Amino acid sequence: MLKRFNIKFIGSLAAIGLSLGFPIVAGPTQATVSFAVLLATCGFCIFRLRSSAGRALEGSSALVVLLIAAIYAIGLVDRPGPVFGINPTGEDYQLTAIGLVSLLAGALITTTFRRQLSARSHAPAAFPRVAFGRDHRLVVIAILAMAAALLNYATGGIPILSDDVDGSRFAGNYGILGRFWPLILPILQVVVIVASTRILARNSGRRWLFLGLLALLFLLLSGGRSLFVIPLIAIGLLTVDFLRPRFRTILLSAIGGFAIIGAFGYARTLGSSGSQASISYLGTREQDSWFGALDISLQTGPRVMSAAREVIHDNFLSGQFFWADLQNFLGLQVSPSDRLVTVLLDRQPDQVGGLPPTIFGGLYLDWGMFGVILGAFVIGGLLEFFRARGLAKLNLPNIVWSYYFLAYILMSVYSYVGAKPNLLFAAVVCLFAFDRDKGVFSENSNGFKVSRVPGRGGGAPTGFDGRPN
Repeated sequence: MLKRFNIKFIGSLAAIGLSLGFPIVAGPTQATVSFAVLLATCGFCIFRLRSSAGRALEGSSALVVLLIAAIYAIGLVDRPGPVFGINPTGEDYQLTAIGLVSLLAGALITTTFRRQLSARSHAPAAFPRVAFGRDHRLVVIAILAMAAALLNYATGGIPILSDDVDGSRFAGNYGILGRFWPLILPILQVVVIVASTRILARNSGRRWLFLGLLALLFLLLSGGRSLFVIPLIAIGLLTVDFLRPRFRTILLSAIGGFAIIGAFGYARTLGSSGSQASISYLGTREQDSWFGALDISLQTGPRVMSAAREVIHDNFLSGQFFWADLQNFLGLQVSPSDRLVTVLLDRQPDQVGGLPPTIFGGLYLDWGMFGVILGAFVIGGLLEFFRARGLAKLNLPNIVWSYYFLAYILMSVYSYVGAKPNLLFAAVVCLFAFDRDKGVFSENSNGFKVSRVPGRGGGAPTGFDGRPN
């Protein structure tokens, strides 16, 4: 039994136990200890980011945990004149540290016990052969989704071009097929990921280049940052695993991504009815720029979590928050999850929209600290499971779903996790919208999978699209 565990793994488990125990034993007043756990997690993930392939928590999954820890660490820091007029307490630091370590534990233990799913090596700067198969079904679904989006924009208005962008997003006319936006948007996101993957593999063609750009345009017109950021994050994470860029390149790309998010948020603020109040708030803090808008985004989640935690006390919602989005979509007269938090904090949804309590805050609202530990552990395990499966299978639906899920979890630090129709339908699209390649897969001398079609010259190697080379 001991042969299955090396010294480094035992050391990792010991570090997890100590990291999880310190915030609990130290108590909520010791925010410094919890903050140190966040920084230690960042350092650990930076080390794992460049580790050899096939090890637990490396590559894109290490980057996701690193960014979650960094975003929390930055968002929790006290500010002069903070959002909602509150700064997080020691209990919020404690909750975050425990959730983060549980997430880390789930990722590490899952890969260790499922060695068959461990990631295979990829040569730096070489994109592996991916089985794309035929794409007729996905193309038809993509065209139908774009037609539905166009109809909604034509009959309900375009939020990003509205005189009041936020008002149009929160309480506007969503179009004749507005009820189906949660089904339309994930299709558009999947199309962007597929098109980008084909471009990286030099297998795009004009059709997918056009579809990808058009889908991205429709996502931008919605005015929601997360809608177009999720597929872009997915492609970035895929690039980390397949092309193995330098850490400096990853760091600069992350900074550039944050700048884009801040700039888009600032432009959206200027185009909304409450822009004067927002600009005045930023001006008092001498941050009347994209950086100020980004800072508001980073600090809002932890403060929503803090305020909601104070209001909820021990009257946990027992899953009501987790399932609310799906129930709302099914027409069960339930407010969406983030709107539930808005009402809980005694604010108006038509003015501020939903108030997301972050990934750990949402778990706490439903099931308390037990929910944070167990939920974060499961999420960490799913991160590694789906990523390893995508790299092991190397076919398009598995790759798209794996990196879509990783991107969704990373964005959850800005929002929350739950039974979101967008996420569930994206899984359905990846299961049924792709025409499966009927070839037999084998490994070439470089360790990459190559598709061989029976009956073609004794199994001649094929290209990305399944045709003989």
